[in-house]
Amino acid sequence: MISVMKKLTPWYAWLLTLLFVSNISFADQQQIPQIHVIGNATTKVTPDLINWSIRVNNQGVQLNDVAKQHQNIVSNALNLIKQFAINEQSLQTTNMTFGEKTKYQQNNRVHDGYFANTQISFSLLNTDQYQKLWMKLSAIPEVSISSVNYDSSKKEQLQASTRLAALQNAKQKASAMAAELNSSLGEPITIAEMGTNNGAHPPMLASAKFSTEMADNSSSLETGQLTITMQVSVSFMLHSQVNFQHPTSEN
Repeated sequence: MISVMKKLTPWYAWLLTLLFVSNISFADQQQIPQIHVIGNATTKVTPDLINWSIRVNNQGVQLNDVAKQHQNIVSNALNLIKQFAINEQSLQTTNMTFGEKTKYQQNNRVHDGYFANTQISFSLLNTDQYQKLWMKLSAIPEVSISSVNYDSSKKEQLQASTRLAALQNAKQKASAMAAELNSSLGEPITIAEMGTNNGAHPPMLASAKFSTEMADNSSSLETGQLTITMQVSVSFMLHSQVNFQHPTSEN
């Protein structure tokens, strides 16, 4: 072995040493008595805000006219939205596009005017204002809804507390399992957050056109509850509590 090492370059010798030490470390870790559990926790909360995403779309023959009209419509929609209790920081205008419209005519694609689009998103802080805002927006023919869904302003805090509850659940599980085997828990070895449900709520409506009839039918809203679920993976060291009696030698 010594003669072989002498023939190796210092780089290869260092690599072999590193691999040897790593294998010993891995083997030692595998020999450490440990217990692995999955902890779960769920929190339910009543939504206190509604996230909106609406689309402004208008069309016309002349691009300049379409652009001017679009700017006015977007401005009116924003002024209307700001009259309600919204989170100002959530108000955004995105995906602003315009372009040429075309259609098929006698197996050919031909020019059919121009279009302009803008997406507006915001969070309504007062869920009781839902129907009133709906009615106001439905009066603008160029406005349609992309999505509306419930949310909670305390989601981050709830996720944090639910995560701690999941850790407590993992510890309780591990303690019960260890006690059944006459053992006790030591320090945690690994902790990892797994799949979570962050309280997302299915959209109430999607890709629907505003209409007075739909607004009338939405007068009674059932907000239900958002469910926040957190899951963690934890490994603990395991200490045996069994006392072995060594036989004493007789003289």
